[in-house]
Amino acid sequence: MKLKEWLTSNRDLFSGPDLRFLLKTLGLENYSARIYGQDRVLEPGLLARLEMIREKYSRGLPLPYILKKEEFYGLSFYVNENVLIPRNETELVMEKAVQYGKKIKAGSVLDLCCGSGVIAVCLKKIFFPRASVFASDISPAALKVAEKNIADHAVEVSLVCTDLFSGFLPEKFDLVVTNPPYVESSLIRGSLAFEPEIALNGAEDGLKVIKMIIEDAYCYLRPGGYIISEIGAFQKESIEKLVLASDQYIIEEWFTDYSGLWRGIVLKKSEVRSQKSETV
Repeated sequence: MKLKEWLTSNRDLFSGPDLRFLLKTLGLENYSARIYGQDRVLEPGLLARLEMIREKYSRGLPLPYILKKEEFYGLSFYVNENVLIPRNETELVMEKAVQYGKKIKAGSVLDLCCGSGVIAVCLKKIFFPRASVFASDISPAALKVAEKNIADHAVEVSLVCTDLFSGFLPEKFDLVVTNPPYVESSLIRGSLAFEPEIALNGAEDGLKVIKMIIEDAYCYLRPGGYIISEIGAFQKESIEKLVLASDQYIIEEWFTDYSGLWRGIVLKKSEVRSQKSETV
């Protein structure tokens, strides 16, 4: 079978971005610059692999899980079903981390709920090579994926298996970056059902983990430190109430994703901790 024949028969199955990523991963992108314009003959082994991928994809399995690979901020990372698939929206969270981390010359950075470790790796490899970078997650299986990515990119990142901040000493970080579980439990369906629930499920309102982070992070931030968190598109008002009730942070910025939906918040540790906070 020729490549253009396989592409023609499967063009309605794959999304455009997934098809391009598949061809790139298999080294076929140069044969399909116009998608159907080349007569590359598929050798039996390659054709069998394409058919295996097609069959799994047709059952709804996300392509990065099939290929065991995804790209994030221009780098390639290993992924499997134990971690969330890195998304473009999370790159925006990392960009804010870079912006505010440079502002305070961050020397200690934590990727909280790190999953595959893409944020920690990118921050260490590209932006803060001299900083002490930590990556933590409650899932040992996720940390194995992060460990592989750290090794593949030859960066020094300290991995910690912990439930949020419980594995750290207070007053440790200049910058905490997190993509926590924030999906409402009733919304975990469709393609999300293939991803690890522990990394998605924020309970009924999606705010369970975010609330704990807001309550606890103050003690683990150095003076003037920042928390930068990804959030759900419709959680801004609820999270704002949580932040104002805690009286421990200054809301520096809310930011949106490529669709104009709310996607993140930047919090700065308040210089004066309230009396209520001291009793927590």
